[in-house]
Amino acid sequence: MTRRFPLPPSRAGIPACVWFTGLALIPALVSTVWPPVSPLPVQVTTWALAIGIAAFTGNRWLKGQLSCPADPRVRDLFEGVPIGLYRSTPEGQILDANRNLVELLGYPNRGTLLATAAMRLYADPADRERWKAVVREKGEVRAFEARMRRHSGGVIWARQSVRAVLDAEGRIEYEGAIEDITERTSAERALRVSEERYGAAFEQAAIGLAEVSPAGRFLRVNRYLCERLGYAEAELLQMTVIEVTHPEDVSATQDYLDRAGETSGPYRREKRYLKKDGTPLWSLMTTSLVRTPDGGPAFFITVIEDLSERKRLEAQLLHAQKLEAVGQLAGGVAHDFSNLIGAIQGYAQLVERTLAPEDPRRADIGEIRKAGQRAAGLIHQLLTFARRQETQPQLVDVNGLVTNLGRLVTRVLGSDIKVSWGLTEDLPAIKVDPGQFEQVILNLAINARDAMPEGGTLGIETSLVQVDQSHVNRQRGSRPGPHVMVTVSDTGTGMPREVLDRIFEPFFTTKGPDRGTGLGLAICYGIVKQAGGNIWVYSEPGHGTTFRLYFPAVLEGAGALSLPESDPALPGGTERLLLVEDDPQMRALALRVLSDCGYDVTAAPDAETAMAELASGGLDPALLVTDLILPGVTGLQMAQALRAEKPGLRVLCMTGQADRVSSSSRRQQGFGLIEKPFTAQTLAQAVRDALDQQPSAISDQPSAN
Repeated sequence: MTRRFPLPPSRAGIPACVWFTGLALIPALVSTVWPPVSPLPVQVTTWALAIGIAAFTGNRWLKGQLSCPADPRVRDLFEGVPIGLYRSTPEGQILDANRNLVELLGYPNRGTLLATAAMRLYADPADRERWKAVVREKGEVRAFEARMRRHSGGVIWARQSVRAVLDAEGRIEYEGAIEDITERTSAERALRVSEERYGAAFEQAAIGLAEVSPAGRFLRVNRYLCERLGYAEAELLQMTVIEVTHPEDVSATQDYLDRAGETSGPYRREKRYLKKDGTPLWSLMTTSLVRTPDGGPAFFITVIEDLSERKRLEAQLLHAQKLEAVGQLAGGVAHDFSNLIGAIQGYAQLVERTLAPEDPRRADIGEIRKAGQRAAGLIHQLLTFARRQETQPQLVDVNGLVTNLGRLVTRVLGSDIKVSWGLTEDLPAIKVDPGQFEQVILNLAINARDAMPEGGTLGIETSLVQVDQSHVNRQRGSRPGPHVMVTVSDTGTGMPREVLDRIFEPFFTTKGPDRGTGLGLAICYGIVKQAGGNIWVYSEPGHGTTFRLYFPAVLEGAGALSLPESDPALPGGTERLLLVEDDPQMRALALRVLSDCGYDVTAAPDAETAMAELASGGLDPALLVTDLILPGVTGLQMAQALRAEKPGLRVLCMTGQADRVSSSSRRQQGFGLIEKPFTAQTLAQAVRDALDQQPSAISDQPSAN
């Protein structure tokens, strides 16, 4: 163990023991040589004392244990160092302390500090016991950090080094140095907290985060990114960005890595990553280069946002827009096409009426009429898909409609396909055109039959479900609330993704050229959408197909309603009619049919001509028969104007595409409707019905083909 202090030399460089010996020799010399000479006993005593003092001080000086006043230069150094210095006993008595320690601990003076027990200087007295244990074992402790209490009660962080020494009496003392490290500790703690927060935010962020080296190797990845890519963290840290990039995006990614040192600011683009299973992951990548203090590239911090859901919604939107565009095209074509088919059917029927029953040409005319009827059906399908077909929605009992279809569905499927029914009782009603609803179920059943050439099972189920916001977010066009869900599933061959993405496109079919028009599922889509519902489909090759139809539930006023029956054909009459039709063939056909029925018919090609005829005063029709779509003033506008002048005027509208706005206005004013293309019998019956009813009670007339 080291001594406390080596004895310092005097100012003259002579050891202090010489000064003590010299002082002891003065009385001895005086007693011997200074007259009068002292008695011999006194001389012996003084010389013995001097020799003893010299021996004692010399011995203590040689051992370094002589306590004598320190050199002022040592004291100045003790007081002047910029850290706190002290001496204390193991029991906790502070023996000495320099000015810096007094100031560091906030004591008013040295005396107050020396009167304080050492253990009271520690926020946790156990800290002093800990470094004492180290000193007992090793003789010293270095850079021991602990919290120390100031005189005011505040706490600071201090780092101290302590060693054990022996005092002049051979007792253990502690010499220590204390440095205030509060600011450094606070900075380190703030840095540590910041790093912990960054680490927690990095790891728990609900978005992909990665640190990437300038060479493109992953340095750090968070859990979200690992889950999205399907890799474990350890696997990704052994890979480069290029290895998980889609082949079509590798070139752009490598180009950025090569020139990243020359760019500034964040880099942002959509790109595709490759998951571990090989499937692509669309993402929005934002990356920024973090630079070293000297400006060189350190690493990239990359934010990767999963765009899978957005891409799916974009695809749904694009698909819906494509269907809407095709629907608008189909509606426009159907309007003109219906006039042509109507003329073909009408004139074929007129020719047929002139032929004798045994005339062989009647068979040819019959084939013409059959072809016209098939074309008319195709037009109705196009209009249904375009949602421009006039419908008659009613509150219906879904289970009742499905049950009534049971026999027909069984007959359509054949004996090798089993039908499984799962109808939930007490379902609320839905509002839909019953005929169109049945058409949807039959279309799905026929498709299921074609997907099960070797037989299988067709399942038809009904249930009440609650459509929540998450479902609405996944299925564009859905609405939250209670829905009646009709599920039609099969155990057939299923469909791959590329087919599934196109099944609702009109004229798209995987069947042979003579086995379908490709409109079946497009019609189903249009009918369900027109009823305010939504349609969902799931299929995998070899695992069958499931369609789910969602119809908004009507929780009150439910009741199964039957389809309206066709009115019986009525004879003609002699009333005066005003016929307005812009298509020459349809105008000539309608004029001939109505004239043959005995009516007095005046025909006009547009609204302006018809209104001029009425203004001349020579025409007072009992019924206005007009096409809704006319050049210039529309048929509906003309009918409204004429009804205002003549409230008792009956109106029968003709149209090939009944839009909802015109239908609403027409119903409010009691105008009748006949849909193109129509036959001669349908036109004659509609006219007779309109004439026989009161103007306010005129209702829509269904077309018959």
